Amino acid sequence: MRDVVVGVVGTLSSVGAKDIELLIHSHNLGNPSPCYVYENSMYRGMIGGSIGSLDEMLQFQVAQRPGYVVKARSDRGASDAP
Repeated sequence: MRDVVVGVVGTLSSVGAKDIELLIHSHNLGNPSPCYVYENSMYRGMIGGSIGSLDEMLQFQVAQRPGYVVKARSDRGASDAP
């Protein structure tokens, strides 16, 4: 049994604007699967990537929001036990 990172949560901040909380996650352990994007707890859609590219997908989402930077970041994990 091992713990696997299946999601990343990032709090984005911009001067004079409300913070945004992004959750990027992928649920298919060991296989390529799309990443799901939630913004402030609202589903925003699927994007490419996989469990192995969660950080890249977070940075891609940050780049889509000009003026915002990552203020805080944390991992979400799961166990791959049968």
